[in-house]
Amino acid sequence: MKHASEAVVAILAVAGIAAPAAAQSDPRLFGTVYNIGTVPPGSPFAVPGAATGVQVGDGDSFVTGSLTPTFLAGDVLGSNSQLNLFPGGTIRLGFNAGPLDTTGSNIEANIFGGSVGDQFIAFSGSTVNISGGSLGSVTAVQGGTVNIFGGSVGNNSGAGANGTV
Repeated sequence: MKHASEAVVAILAVAGIAAPAAAQSDPRLFGTVYNIGTVPPGSPFAVPGAATGVQVGDGDSFVTGSLTPTFLAGDVLGSNSQLNLFPGGTIRLGFNAGPLDTTGSNIEANIFGGSVGDQFIAFSGSTVNISGGSLGSVTAVQGGTVNIFGGSVGNNSGAGANGTV
């Protein structure tokens, strides 16, 4: 796992967002960055070219496609991507960090605020860092990792086969 720099942690602290020092990665390490919700002024996650919006996913529990900068209704955060959820943003029901198979790599979702629907799953090659917000349920499977530092997480959350929480 990559580590946030001290500057990232300091800027998030000034913006009133919790940022554990060993969790969030520098967004410049990803091919695509998605910022959902209200990005705090001066945030290190407000990188040029980041895809922005107020919600991702289509709210269906069946996978209908990968999230892309022009298709925010996708249900899968693909390889070499970082998703940052801020206050005012929503990740809808049935969203996956990483593909259903074991080919995912360099995938990170950071939940600083906002809301996440049920059935949020961290698959292969993904790390989900939760420091704020409200999640219905989150599960790590097939090599996915979920780190919980804050926020509220539903009772049906945990680790499945080969996942880590």
